[in-house]
Amino acid sequence: MTMDHRPPRPPRAPRGAAPPRRPARRPWVLLICGVGLAVGIVAVLATILGLPDPARRAGGLRAVTACRGTPQFAPGYGFRGGVILSTSLPQRMGLVLLDPAQPGKAFQHPSWTQAGHLGAVTTDAAGNIYVGPAPRVSLATNPPAGATTIWRVDTRTAEMTPFLTVPAAAPPSPRNPFGILGLAYDCDTGSLYAASVAGSAPASEVGRIVQIDPDAGAVLSQVEGIDALGIVIAATPTGKRLYYGSAREPRIASLALDATGAPRGAPRPEIDLTDLGADIQERARRIDILPDGSLQVTVIRFRFTLEPTQPRQLHARYEAAGQRWVPGPAPAAPARSIRPCRPTPSVRRPGRRGRRGGAADRAAAWRCGGAPRPRAPPQLLVVAVRMGGAAAPRLRRIGGIAPDHRRGARGERDRSSARAGGRPGGAARQPGPGRRWGWTDPRPRRPA
Repeated sequence: MTMDHRPPRPPRAPRGAAPPRRPARRPWVLLICGVGLAVGIVAVLATILGLPDPARRAGGLRAVTACRGTPQFAPGYGFRGGVILSTSLPQRMGLVLLDPAQPGKAFQHPSWTQAGHLGAVTTDAAGNIYVGPAPRVSLATNPPAGATTIWRVDTRTAEMTPFLTVPAAAPPSPRNPFGILGLAYDCDTGSLYAASVAGSAPASEVGRIVQIDPDAGAVLSQVEGIDALGIVIAATPTGKRLYYGSAREPRIASLALDATGAPRGAPRPEIDLTDLGADIQERARRIDILPDGSLQVTVIRFRFTLEPTQPRQLHARYEAAGQRWVPGPAPAAPARSIRPCRPTPSVRRPGRRGRRGGAADRAAAWRCGGAPRPRAPPQLLVVAVRMGGAAAPRLRRIGGIAPDHRRGARGERDRSSARAGGRPGGAARQPGPGRRWGWTDPRPRRPA
């Protein structure tokens, strides 16, 4: 017996009947395909023609420092990757190189301290380092005569030598010991920019911003009558501009740059730092352009004196709708796992007379997210010390301390017996020379 497993044929349509209709095409599918193709073409053209990125179209800034190189001498001194240039390490004068891949590794060439304390620092495309002197402690290490000299560290030999002295409208004086306060490099034109406040006085603003040719070591152009601290070169939707922080007011302004990098036109106000939360006496010491086009501004209190100051950071983003800079959120810090506080077993050691003593033995160790749990403020102890002779011992406050967990019924009894001149929990006894009642004083014993 044979079984046919083929599916039955559909019945044929009668002759003269209309053919079956095909399903209608959906127009939204074609629309999505067309939009996707257009977006792809625009992205390719933006890559080829170098159209502005979204941050620039929204009014943000773009840094022009991508070409700055690492010093060529760094690998020879054990630096694995990039380096950090620091001129503000405590107890270290001059320039210091740090390795972000090796915490604690630092290098300083013997010639990097001959200019005294340093401030502004930048590099060029070849890896040469440019620094400017900045007095901090006294004028003995940073005399006013050398305040306008820019020093360069050779990218091959690591030797630091004088590079260029920026001409000043008036010689520096002890009343204004500052000179070079800002340095910046433009990768598009290969120009070095320096801001100097030498010669300025409370009643006269005669500072300068100069454009320098690093290869020839000569000044190409300059703008007078501006006292600036931090400077940075930025590409904007309307062209390149030089942003600078005023040394006299809490504000940031900018100058337009032409095709050769020379400043043109009058300064344009950009940001009022008081709108970002700055004090009336704070100035923009450093300006950094973030990848999203916003600004990170480091401000300090600056009044042309050597008073110490603590820097802090402010953030600003460009609001395209209002055509202005507004306070922006700080960059998000890397996520860190926080563990709940819990006690860990502590090792208990037998103390005197079989007791378990010691501050570490009386309380368990706590851990909260990897950091020790803060302890209660210490309390001063008052103990009895024999002052000499057969007279009754006098009370004297010394530097012994004990945490709060040592205060209790036994502690109150010990202190009361110590004030009475007796032994804690026992009969009274005259102390010997230098003997102390109460808890043990951590300091060395004094002679009777």
